[in-house]
Amino acid sequence: MTTASAAEGAGNAFIVGAGFSKAIDCRMPDTDALGRLITARPDVASHGRIPAQFEHGAFESWLSVLAGDQPYLTEPENLEQRALFGRIARALVGTLSAIEAEVLSTDADAWLYELLSVFHFQHPTVISLNYDTLLEAAVMTHSLWDGGTSRTIDAGDILQNTPPNPAYTEMWDLPAPLIEDTFRLIKLHGSLDWFWVGQDPTGLSLLRRDSLSRFGSPASVDATTRARELQGREPFIVPPATAKSEYYRVPVMRFLWTQAFEALREARRVFLVGYSLPPADPVILGLLRDAFRDRVPELWVVNPSPEPPLLGLESLGIDRESVTVLDSIDCVAALSQQLRDQAAGDLVTQIRGLDPTAAKGENMFLAWGDPRAMVGPSARVGVIGLAQPDGDLLLEPASGAVSTAAGSPDSPPSLADLLPRLPGVKRLVALMADGGKLPLVGSWRPAGLPPNPPSSLVIFAPAGKPQSFE
Repeated sequence: MTTASAAEGAGNAFIVGAGFSKAIDCRMPDTDALGRLITARPDVASHGRIPAQFEHGAFESWLSVLAGDQPYLTEPENLEQRALFGRIARALVGTLSAIEAEVLSTDADAWLYELLSVFHFQHPTVISLNYDTLLEAAVMTHSLWDGGTSRTIDAGDILQNTPPNPAYTEMWDLPAPLIEDTFRLIKLHGSLDWFWVGQDPTGLSLLRRDSLSRFGSPASVDATTRARELQGREPFIVPPATAKSEYYRVPVMRFLWTQAFEALREARRVFLVGYSLPPADPVILGLLRDAFRDRVPELWVVNPSPEPPLLGLESLGIDRESVTVLDSIDCVAALSQQLRDQAAGDLVTQIRGLDPTAAKGENMFLAWGDPRAMVGPSARVGVIGLAQPDGDLLLEPASGAVSTAAGSPDSPPSLADLLPRLPGVKRLVALMADGGKLPLVGSWRPAGLPPNPPSSLVIFAPAGKPQSFE
């Protein structure tokens, strides 16, 4: 049995902006609010070239001007602007890192972990224009399991260690055994944890220094350790400048942008989540224009204020009437729920297509990890309920210790016993110890077992973070 809906999910691409991070926690600022915070700092505020205010994407536009030489300025003035950009990049990292640490001091809402569960099993490409590392921290918190390597995925896996993190490579020895059977995160504007030697055209100095933060447990790095590891490097923050910017000539960035382009060109559905598609970001507009040149995918705008992204799409010649819009105040959480339920429905469809004879002796488990190794909460399916009017079919865990033994007179039901119950079912749901019910959104087989009964196992993964079955 293969991953549920992998092909379907692989056809999805997500472009996430500041609104996505703000949906995770309202303390996360949008770009202009971040600009106001940064320029109010004493180490920045004294500079005479700071605009009076930032609105409608003006902060990123101003960063783009600072980052490159302007033909109307003298060489000393351009050097002053570059120095100011470096000062602002440092201030941005400090300001946003402090806000992020506050956000990470508590846990995230359940919808974020459910969304990551779907991402993990469906393998979409997530293109982030944010500097923060909330997605990486959520992955580190979640405990998403990879049956092929028998370990949980981490930030290095979703980033495919690009740019490289030397500590990650050393941890796993060379070459690092990256997990590819998960979703891909591509960050096009740099990140709080990316650093380089300024104006390095080769990009060889660019590296990632993971914070290893988790929700509920923000990590901190002392200044001495950071200075030793970074060795004079500066924050790598990419302003949405023209394609002639030195940042886009760095080979690593060209590689990432090429990957983003290919993902968008091949995507069946593209979701703009919390991203306003501002005119101040001409490179993204050009990316979308070229990616959609031959075929426009199904487009979704997920934003409480959908007008700016709709206008941006119209500037590309796309009829707004063809765009699906989610614009409620909790639209990102609503999207997560929709994707979760679609993944749960796809899993049911996949199971319906199984051969009943081959399904005999299939031991069903509910697990966030490998039940044989007792990694993460896990339980064998003990009872299959009756289909409910809402289309849910409840799978109750067996009581007592987990066992992979089969064939006892009172052995729990097999996958073959599940098949006759599926007519009319929309989702399989697992019963938790607290009475909650979590939809099942994916499945896998532990590595090293034959694909046929009587010894095979099928593991069903509930959406969201690990919870107790007992």
